[in-house]
Amino acid sequence: MTLHRLLHPHTVEDFFSSVWEREHLHITREENPELLSFFEELITFEDIDELLTTTYATRQRRWDSIRMGQGGIMISPEMYLSNRNGPMADVDVDRVLELHRAGASIILNSVHEALRPVGELCRALSDSMGIHVHGNVYITPPAAQGFPVHFDSHDVFLLQIVGEKRWELAHSQVPLATFEAQNEDQLAPQGTQTTIHLQSGELLYIPRGVLHEGVTSKEMSAHLTIGMNPFTWAQLLHDLVEQVETTDAEFRSSVPTGLRRVGDTGEDYQVTLSRLTRKLYVSNELVSRSVDRITRERSDRGPARLRGVLYYMHSVDRICSDTRLRPCGTQAPDMTRTDGELVLRFGDRVLTLPSFTEVHVRALFAGQPICASDLPPGIDREGRLVLVRRLVEEGLLVPIERV
Repeated sequence: MTLHRLLHPHTVEDFFSSVWEREHLHITREENPELLSFFEELITFEDIDELLTTTYATRQRRWDSIRMGQGGIMISPEMYLSNRNGPMADVDVDRVLELHRAGASIILNSVHEALRPVGELCRALSDSMGIHVHGNVYITPPAAQGFPVHFDSHDVFLLQIVGEKRWELAHSQVPLATFEAQNEDQLAPQGTQTTIHLQSGELLYIPRGVLHEGVTSKEMSAHLTIGMNPFTWAQLLHDLVEQVETTDAEFRSSVPTGLRRVGDTGEDYQVTLSRLTRKLYVSNELVSRSVDRITRERSDRGPARLRGVLYYMHSVDRICSDTRLRPCGTQAPDMTRTDGELVLRFGDRVLTLPSFTEVHVRALFAGQPICASDLPPGIDREGRLVLVRRLVEEGLLVPIERV
């Protein structure tokens, strides 16, 4: 649902088949008039102001939680941080505002950790895509360029919150480039340069590896960047090799080098690598297990979402058979059956239930509002109440209306 709201009038299917990792996409206010109100639900300029002047000013933060740049050059953190203690430091908000007033841009990193609506957006995207998603805010004064031309090693949605910004886009020398590939040689544009005027209430998707730089006009700009960190085939292959290495001694044998290569034509390398590569695909279960594990690790599912748990811990007895419930989050917990038990994994937590509750648990996470009285037969009325109350206490279900 979240991706549908962001991408309308484009379908999610068309986006991933024709746009994702290939080309930029600009969705204007005329194409999707609802985007502006959606953005206002996520974050307002007042939220950004409070985040900087109140949240950041009251306690130490990670030193990289705020960054500044001006004229395409990054400003040394020593100019606006103090009392640095390892990874933590005080943000000198007065100094930040002074630099901003003089033309410097501000980045507030990881705002998904501080603002609940942005966090919920990132978690929803993470759940649906199986990758880690984060949110940063960029504030640029009028007629300014905060940061130099660059490309990102993750795909991004730019959500223009306030003002407007002109973006210059061009493909780099290395498609889908990683951060390690970013050097002077790769910053030369490849092909035609594209100019995008991004106005408030509009969205711009930029694939990783696409060069971009933004400049404001006569008015300031604030935008939210949603970064989506990919899970690549190279990472999957690396994980498969690590798994097989623990059980197959041939993967741990040494490669012939030095004196051991006397008389070798290189064919032995090719033959051995072909044989080892085939071993990676002998089991679909091995591949599936690797994909599932990496997806769980990289997606933003832990720690478990516990919002509301304290309240319902002390009011769960007021949940009755007719209380309408919905899942807390956008994706059901992972469910497996073992030794007569149903094991639910959500975030970094595990819950064990009797295996006969599986059909009822799956009904509760089917995506539609449901009451205990609507559950399939097999458990009596009291048992159904015990089940739904337990799932509410664990933060997996939430009543649609406060009880």
